Amino acid sequence: MNNDDRPSGTGIPPAVSPFDENPTEVQNVWPRPAAASGAPSSDIPQSPPAPHPLAPPPAPHPAAPPPTGPVGHPPQGVHAPFASPAEQFGYQPHDANSAFPQPGAPWGAPPEAANSGLPHYPPAPNGTPSPRSRRWIWAALVATVVLVAAAISATYVLTRPEPIALAVDDCVSVLDQDNPVEYACGQLNATYRIVARESVVYPVESACMKHKDATRAVLDRAAEGSDPDTVLCLAPTRANTADPGSVEVGDCVTVVDAGATITRVTCAPESGIAEVLATELHPGIPVTAQACRGVPRARYAYAHSSLGGRALVLCARATDPTSINIAETGDCLDGDMFGVVACDAPTAATRVLTDRVVYTKPTAPQCLGVVGATGFYMGYNDKTDLVVALCVGPADPADVGYATPGDCVVLPDANTDARAATIDCSDPAARYRVTSRHDSDDAECPGPYAARMTQKSSVANGLTLCFAPA
Repeated sequence: MNNDDRPSGTGIPPAVSPFDENPTEVQNVWPRPAAASGAPSSDIPQSPPAPHPLAPPPAPHPAAPPPTGPVGHPPQGVHAPFASPAEQFGYQPHDANSAFPQPGAPWGAPPEAANSGLPHYPPAPNGTPSPRSRRWIWAALVATVVLVAAAISATYVLTRPEPIALAVDDCVSVLDQDNPVEYACGQLNATYRIVARESVVYPVESACMKHKDATRAVLDRAAEGSDPDTVLCLAPTRANTADPGSVEVGDCVTVVDAGATITRVTCAPESGIAEVLATELHPGIPVTAQACRGVPRARYAYAHSSLGGRALVLCARATDPTSINIAETGDCLDGDMFGVVACDAPTAATRVLTDRVVYTKPTAPQCLGVVGATGFYMGYNDKTDLVVALCVGPADPADVGYATPGDCVVLPDANTDARAATIDCSDPAARYRVTSRHDSDDAECPGPYAARMTQKSSVANGLTLCFAPA
């Protein structure tokens, strides 16, 4: 028998309100008369008896009122009218603890929800899902969101890039060229700071040439078995006293071989120490672009070969007040022109007549037009074009070499070692007056003259003085 052949009742199947705190199953049992002997078994559905021709038709069961509870369910504690299972489906209720038809039950009888031990929810009107269905939908949505989030998180963990071990602004030591070691910036071992990470090119140093403060370039450590793909551009930190890239204006340095080795030291007025006045970066060594041109007080230009062969130039000045390299016009030098001494000191031999910074090495004569010049000092190195030029003459300002026409002089006797010198014309020792002066050692004196004095050319073209009686 199929479901279409089952007698249909007019009631509503048994239901348990989902809002009852202790729901109980309610079954309606219709009284049946005792079966007569020989009557068909009540377990077998029988066709209803034909109505009496004169009897009125049987009244149909009253229809159940529509649900008034939430989501189409009966109100809490109230059960809708129902028809007996036999009238609805044509079979008798079976054991409530069994999910299958009991022996003797009609074939194809479905188990009741109440008999299976689970609550039974009638379908909601208009196809709205029951509360149980909605809970399953929400649970499925939550589970889906959780699974998607977990998948995204797992994908990110598996594919995210590893953090950079040596990042920009980290500090390292590079005692081992192939293995820079990171240290906290400020530690004594942190001698370089990473100023950039560049892609590998060869030569490696060319990758960092665009960074002015970089003085070294090393390859970043690569994963084992792979080639490095990153160059670390390094600038020295203040903990690094051997790299002149760490030098600042006002620092002091010692220098070997005109800049091959430059060491930052504590400033002191001692020989061999220089104060840094400025720093410059040039394309290479030798520097031929007028090193330290904009630093008038500079007397040294030390060039250090740095990253890629470019020249880091320190413009400096000696801290030792006796250094000849800081001598200025009017200062006096010792007999060997090794240092500055007081002009009234017994060791004072020469006086600085002019001091200049030039960018070509002068050729003799170097002091043309400098009155009284008898010597020349030149300070330079082969790595830069800065040249310090000093013209010097006798330390005694009364030396005859400074005499000009009109000055009175005293000439020593041939038997003495005294030198000719200017003297006040009122002095009785004043015997001659200068009548003319010539920048040549072979000039002729014009007109009559009482004496003539010449000086061989050296740093100048020579000198001729003509005298008349005072």
